[in-house]
Amino acid sequence: MKNRLLIIDDEPHICEGLKDRLEAMGHDVIVAHDGRTGLALMALEARCVPLNGVLLDVHMPVMDGIEVLRELLVQHPGVPVLMMSAGSDRRVLQEAVRMGARDYVLKPFDATLLKEICAQVFPLLEDGA
Repeated sequence: MKNRLLIIDDEPHICEGLKDRLEAMGHDVIVAHDGRTGLALMALEARCVPLNGVLLDVHMPVMDGIEVLRELLVQHPGVPVLMMSAGSDRRVLQEAVRMGARDYVLKPFDATLLKEICAQVFPLLEDGA
């Protein structure tokens, strides 16, 4: 059974490339280009077929990733969040993990490392689970 994941990132080319990679790994993926839209999608999807995880960028307009993470942890506890950003943001990413994100990945993405981290953070669901 496939996981349903949400990518929240304001860069369309990052979203599309990441979506392609995650779908190739066996996940269903939806995309939001800002934090407010991402939170709204999480709430909407929770009423239908819940999402199994979120990939969340740190730097976005309207709501930054840390603000979105705080809301996700309150509104959707237990949903794993993988933070994303450039290497210069390592301290912010580590703080996000201390807050409750499961892990982080640096941009530009190393395909092998991305696959390994996603396998740990978003293990594919077993049939009947």
